[in-house]
Amino acid sequence: MMLEQTYEIDFGQLAFKDGDFRNYKDFSELVYTNNGSACLEEEWITYIPKGTDSTISIEYTLDVSGYFDECPGDYWTPPCSEFCLEEASVSINRFFIDDFEVELSEQMEKILLGIVEKNIGM
Repeated sequence: MMLEQTYEIDFGQLAFKDGDFRNYKDFSELVYTNNGSACLEEEWITYIPKGTDSTISIEYTLDVSGYFDECPGDYWTPPCSEFCLEEASVSINRFFIDDFEVELSEQMEKILLGIVEKNIGM
């Protein structure tokens, strides 16, 4: 199938619609439960460009690695731990407009990376 119309999307005016993704605040839990690193391949976010009835969906992979710096404490000092994020990266897998997959150019991929990274708090 081919798109039968031309789309003009203002990527600065996107309204969040839906998604299955992890935010920055979830990274420590991902690292803890996955022994230092996690690779989530099926993350996605859907937006509605303002002023349109269309939807755009971005599917991406999230790689996160890090560690916890723990201090057991002593008689005077309570135990504590600090999460240290070593690396977090996003790679775009697929891009859809109204459920039609769109071929990604290098420039479009950079725009989408910026949108995803901003949305998840990187």
